[in-house]
Amino acid sequence: MPRPEALEPGQRYRAVGTARQSSILWQVVAVVTGTDGRSYAKLTQVGDPTLTKTVTTDAVLDGSMYERVG
Repeated sequence: MPRPEALEPGQRYRAVGTARQSSILWQVVAVVTGTDGRSYAKLTQVGDPTLTKTVTTDAVLDGSMYERVG
């Protein structure tokens, strides 16, 4: 799938790596600018929204760590 221009809430991604990592879906819930001026994506695990993480948008869009699903 081609690299999207930007992240938007509702988009889903899967981590690239081991089978366990690849089975977990993450959904973008927000895109924010950090105090360092960088753009970050707030992700929640699909199926368990209590599990969250914040990563740079570059890390998500790069394709080497995450792949878009759907």
